[in-house]
Amino acid sequence: MNRLTLAGLATLVSIGFTPPAAAQTTWKYSSWTAPNAPNNRLGTVPLFDLLAKATNGTFTVQNFMGAQLFNNRTTLKGVADGLVDAGTIVPAFTPAELKHNAIITDAPALFTDGWASTGAANEALFFNCPECWGDFEQNKTITLGVYSPGQNYMQCVDDIRSAEDLRGRKVAGVSSMTARWAEVLGQARQQIGPGDLLPALQRRQVDCTMSPLEFLVALSLKDVVRTVVEHPLGAFPAVHLMIVNKGSWAKLSAEHKAALIKQMPPAIARVVAGYNDGEAHARREAMEKGAKFIKLPAIEAPWQKFVQSEENVLVDLAKARGVPESTTRRIVAEHVRLVQKWKGIMDKVGRTRDALATALWDEVFSKLKL
Repeated sequence: MNRLTLAGLATLVSIGFTPPAAAQTTWKYSSWTAPNAPNNRLGTVPLFDLLAKATNGTFTVQNFMGAQLFNNRTTLKGVADGLVDAGTIVPAFTPAELKHNAIITDAPALFTDGWASTGAANEALFFNCPECWGDFEQNKTITLGVYSPGQNYMQCVDDIRSAEDLRGRKVAGVSSMTARWAEVLGQARQQIGPGDLLPALQRRQVDCTMSPLEFLVALSLKDVVRTVVEHPLGAFPAVHLMIVNKGSWAKLSAEHKAALIKQMPPAIARVVAGYNDGEAHARREAMEKGAKFIKLPAIEAPWQKFVQSEENVLVDLAKARGVPESTTRRIVAEHVRLVQKWKGIMDKVGRTRDALATALWDEVFSKLKL
């Protein structure tokens, strides 16, 4: 990949200086989630505003939200083909193209701390998983960072009183892990993106979803969900806030590259904080709408057994995509190791938006040479 030292330029950008040589640049960005979704409302909308201000209006981005241009399955190709300059993706929807990074999106059961998972996933992606980076380059893209939306929970439109009541339900989920857990519970899983969750639940295309609590508000699931099972199902560790077409990136001035990279840690941190800090608010609003939050002790033992089996399952899934077992185990082990490192970091600095943004900059983004 082309490598450009950005530390000095990032310092200039951070104090509000933009060199006069920066050419006018306008990008198109595609998001398939609703404008109110945290990745837009808290992530890219303020990011693009701040980017324009930091570059004195010489770098602007047109933000096409709500799948106006591409959906969750077609965004990668849209960016790769240069039809837009950048977009948001989840590798779980394109596992054949991003087979190494998809290993981690298949594994939310192994990650329970959205704050630490975000730091670990970024550090691993940029510095410890060359195969992941290679997947993006083969698809004529690069990535500028990922976030974890926080813990997932089973949320259903019906009154659920026992584990037996979950049997036979149709459930929506993104990663392949949700399909495997649904099978344990006697359910049938459908892979449905966030933007389609509310209509799917309203039409009874599915009865439940495994989603972050914040979706109760951001996606208005509170209007239909009547039962939330208070058993966390892992933190989805790798949503790419922004992948970029390689040609578009190559054409950017050094100043604009530095400005964009400088904005990524706070944008990612805002999204992570929005999901995690929004849980209490989402809980209150859902309860006001009549939803109940229940515990099902009967599913605890099956869940622990399920988690212990996940690494071997990930090996088999990746092997079917052409990834050797040794590579899969190394990628998983590296993420688990880095999660422990980042738990230590977050325990020390605190699980807040600003603390995460600073840690991401210090540990990852200040060291990038793209």
